[in-house]
Amino acid sequence: MNKCVVWSLLTIIMIHSAVAEQQVIRVLNWSEFITLDDNVDPALPIAERSPVLKQFMQEFDCKIEYYEYDDTNQMLQMTTNTPGFYDVVISSHSDIKKLITAQQLHPLIPEDFSNYKYLIPKFNAQIVAGNENFYIPYLVGTTGLLYRKDLCEKPVTGWIDLFKPEQYLKGKINLLDDMLLSFPMALQSLGYGPNSQIPDQINQAGRLIYNLKNNNFLNSVSSHIPDVIADLASGKCYVTPMFSGDALSAIEKYGADKLAYILPHEGGEFYVDAFILLKSSNHKILGKKFINFMIRPEVHAQNAIYLKYQCPNKAALEFIRKMAPSQLENLAIYPKGQDLRNLRSYGNYHPDILRLWTKIFDVK
Repeated sequence: MNKCVVWSLLTIIMIHSAVAEQQVIRVLNWSEFITLDDNVDPALPIAERSPVLKQFMQEFDCKIEYYEYDDTNQMLQMTTNTPGFYDVVISSHSDIKKLITAQQLHPLIPEDFSNYKYLIPKFNAQIVAGNENFYIPYLVGTTGLLYRKDLCEKPVTGWIDLFKPEQYLKGKINLLDDMLLSFPMALQSLGYGPNSQIPDQINQAGRLIYNLKNNNFLNSVSSHIPDVIADLASGKCYVTPMFSGDALSAIEKYGADKLAYILPHEGGEFYVDAFILLKSSNHKILGKKFINFMIRPEVHAQNAIYLKYQCPNKAALEFIRKMAPSQLENLAIYPKGQDLRNLRSYGNYHPDILRLWTKIFDVK
């Protein structure tokens, strides 16, 4: 056989062997919660559209399979129903608490992460105090109200405008399809704490949500942010709860003359989304490398800038100060004063919430 042919065959075999041995890590994240190159074909997989994910794959000679979820229940179902499939998950603090209780998480010891030293300690302690070795902060955000300022008859200022709406809002409200968010909001609109455990107060909040549905104020009950934003842009929806980064991206796209984001005067939600490593993961070493890469200051800053979220990394703040200094002055990203003091962390697991949500929306 010709030597060139033999060499070509050996080369092909070696390439296929290298590909076969390439490690794969499966990452599960909130939808649209990673830096993307907006000039790349949106039909391509996210791992091929994200500069940071591509950098990680090249640097560590591995492949990322990247998956998304829209709400907390979906994430819990995905991780519970397919043990051993996902490795690293980006999750909100409320779900992290559940996963810790269910003993589904692998410990994350700070000494295993060279970039851990850059994280701001208070954000770690604010997730699930006493269990800090199970998660590493990613981004910090708020949940407030995004509304069509050009279509609403008067400015929206609080949860009360959502849960006791005026007649012109009939069929124009979206409610997030997440009882662990919607009930605390309704409780706050009544002047109660978002994590109230008093059954009568929870029943009152349930009545507000029921009235929205029964009196035809709801345009939709959805946590699929692209669809919700599209409905706002088209005028099908006038007001919705929204996460700060998604709200600011929508305002940037459609204009501050149309959309406005506010933190309700009763108090909005403050949350920290964090990296966790599942106990069932088959790629724990690579998973830890991925987390450490994502909190590398320049990478952490890149994600925070693109997504318009607060960055819990003191070294990354220096990169943000150079690349996007206006973000550090944006009160929707870095709230201050009374807005900051009014923020609360949601984590209400009272069983009446599940019972009422199931009854109101006929959940099977």
